[in-house]
Amino acid sequence: MAAGSAGASILSEALRPYLIWLSAGFLIVAFVQTYFRSRCEFRYRRVRTVLLWFSAVVVVATIAAPRFTATLLAGRLPGLVAGPELRTFEEQAFVREFDAAAGETRFVVLLSPT
Repeated sequence: MAAGSAGASILSEALRPYLIWLSAGFLIVAFVQTYFRSRCEFRYRRVRTVLLWFSAVVVVATIAAPRFTATLLAGRLPGLVAGPELRTFEEQAFVREFDAAAGETRFVVLLSPT
């Protein structure tokens, strides 16, 4: 399952610019159909109109500021919560801190840069 998710994320990352512009194109078509051509009664229904405008705001925000929008969608407010600074790995300091916390629950995560 993890391999499938990784493959899907690689594919979706490659297609992301095209999907964003495709979304923008569909929104333009929806606005033209709604406000310039009287083909549907979409503009008289408030919920649908609110969803159309919300979609437009999300797509424009994603195009204008992709990192900011991604951080908001991840559930964090950018700029308000600063993470700890990265520091170089020193084996002796790590072992000392690890041994000093013998009475606590310790959790070690190893991340690969590749």
